[in-house]
Amino acid sequence: MVDPDLLYTIAQVGVTYAGFSTLVTVVAYRRDMKALPARIYYMLLLSVIVVACAFLPSIFLAYELSEATAWRASSGLFGAAWCAYWINAIVILKTRFRVWDSLALLNKVNTVLVHPTAFILLFVGMTGFWGEYVEAVYVTALFIMLYMSAYLFLQIIIDLLDTQSES
Repeated sequence: MVDPDLLYTIAQVGVTYAGFSTLVTVVAYRRDMKALPARIYYMLLLSVIVVACAFLPSIFLAYELSEATAWRASSGLFGAAWCAYWINAIVILKTRFRVWDSLALLNKVNTVLVHPTAFILLFVGMTGFWGEYVEAVYVTALFIMLYMSAYLFLQIIIDLLDTQSES
């Protein structure tokens, strides 16, 4: 069993990214920053997913499910949340924010490669294929979500610094 403190720490880091980036955005936002609303929107979504999914295994274990079932159910729900986020990211970026063409190459790689790979890993974890490694795959997926939060956080800071240097 993964130490629950690790999962709670991951949740705290996700909340910290969201809180700090929101605070910085509120203080330094200007109307001519086109990509920033999309980045803050996705930063908040990622944080909610990270926090919720960090607590899922503990919640299932509290209902006295077996460890294997708790991790498999958590993987399934996490995979569903990840898939919904990924589809939302593609649809919203192309329609609402209209910043798809201006996104960095790394963001496109995330959308085309990282999201589907993590979703497939979580789905396979849900089926029980990973056996004893389901916990490791689950925690790895949480860390990937944190990586994406960190990436968006850095993009927000870069956007804000770029607009400050222009004025």
